[in-house]
Amino acid sequence: MKSNLQCKIESIGDNLEPLLFFNHIMNSLGLYIHIPYCLHKCGYCDFNSHPENREESEVYVSALLSEIEHYAPKLAGKTVPTVFFGGGTPTLLPPASLDKILGKVKNHYNLSKDCEITIEA
Repeated sequence: MKSNLQCKIESIGDNLEPLLFFNHIMNSLGLYIHIPYCLHKCGYCDFNSHPENREESEVYVSALLSEIEHYAPKLAGKTVPTVFFGGGTPTLLPPASLDKILGKVKNHYNLSKDCEITIEA
């Protein structure tokens, strides 16, 4: 039986497919990588964020790595001038997880020579 998180992760990709319709007119694309974990959920925050959960975040990172790889062939030839890690608080992930994510992006996408990589603290 799949967890709620696994079902949500599987449906993320479904939302991206329609955007590929515009692929032929885009020369470049900025990547936004959402890391939805925070120390706690603030009452005023309307972003998709959740209290930190180490086990859940490992499943999320694994799914994210798969998504990065899955969309790479569909976006081949596009230059990436910006990569932005937002959330939540992406720096709550272990540095090794952030390194894996960025490594996967670098291996599968054409980052511009002056690519700006930004992370929310």
